[in-house]
Amino acid sequence: MKTRHKLRGLSWGHRRASGALGRLTEAFTAQYPNVDLIWEDRTLAGFEHHDLGDVAAQYDLIIYDHPFSGDVAQKALFLPLSDALGDLARASRFVANNLELYLYKGVQWGLPIDAASQHALVRHDLLRTLGEAVPRSWADVLALGKRLRAEGLYLGSAFIKPHGGLIIAALMANQGAPWWNVAQQRVQIDQTVLRRALLQLAELAALCPPQALQWDAIDLHEVMVARDDIVYAPCAYGYATYGEADQRRRLGFAPFAGPIAPYEAGTAIGGTGIAVSAQAREPDAALDFIRFMASDLAQNEIIPANHGQPALAIAWNNPHWDTVYNGYFSAIRSSLEMANVRPRIPGYIHFQDRLGGLVSGWLEERLTEDAVCAAIAEAAAVTVETASA
Repeated sequence: MKTRHKLRGLSWGHRRASGALGRLTEAFTAQYPNVDLIWEDRTLAGFEHHDLGDVAAQYDLIIYDHPFSGDVAQKALFLPLSDALGDLARASRFVANNLELYLYKGVQWGLPIDAASQHALVRHDLLRTLGEAVPRSWADVLALGKRLRAEGLYLGSAFIKPHGGLIIAALMANQGAPWWNVAQQRVQIDQTVLRRALLQLAELAALCPPQALQWDAIDLHEVMVARDDIVYAPCAYGYATYGEADQRRRLGFAPFAGPIAPYEAGTAIGGTGIAVSAQAREPDAALDFIRFMASDLAQNEIIPANHGQPALAIAWNNPHWDTVYNGYFSAIRSSLEMANVRPRIPGYIHFQDRLGGLVSGWLEERLTEDAVCAAIAEAAAVTVETASA
């Protein structure tokens, strides 16, 4: 009798993840009938900020965000994947630079399974009724927002941490001041551009519903398909599934509309990767699943057929899936390919969390511009010191 291998995986609770994972697990266990794989979900906030040390002690397979890579490497939380993936880990197979995101100090710690970045969300039906065009630049966005408010309508955004802070990251990178100094391997914050970006964000917030201060990206998508008063959002992490035909109103998508040309450039790249815990009870079985996730079958058939957002270029180039998701892949690809990579040094994720809270304080008028800028600079300095220790 064959030995049964039991695997426990951790994902996050949205059909973009769980819909595809359920079908992937069925297909995988059909090929590997001696493996039992059970997935558990966490919230989006947990995915964005929960410490991976605790997670790696409890789960065999972990879906995570690439800015954790420095912490993963420092604590050796995951198994290196380079040798296990072989030809499956050719960078050319992946859209944009997604494979590189999970490569840290020469080690491939994770496999990208989902590609995303910030971009615009559009209710094309509402824009058509109003006779308005999709904005190309931040100036266009603010001008549209003022006209919308005159009609009792709104722009949309997600501002709760880390989302407001990551819009600041996109605005700053678009204006030539990304946080990540590649040459010096450190976080750096240009105070002049930071102040400009804070004011630009506040102008956006004034044209959004007050509740947006408490919305994350999922909340924003949900309200834009449920309500008919939020017409356009210039910079949000996109969920292609809201363009599917089963939505009350299908969302449309467009590139990021930044302050300077090229307007679509500078967003903080997102997406997800999958890794094997260094404490995995059944590492060989877990690696088999990782290789399955990297296959064309998984990425170009199973994932996009089940509400998912693949990472392979073959799926992004597939016109069928572009139609299924209301033009998502073609509409936002320029922003994905011109996106900025966030820092991945140890401790960065704490900086992102801190910055998100500070930006919320600024938008809620609990902090002055001078206070929030000083606190962000201090948080960046602490992050660099932590990473150098």
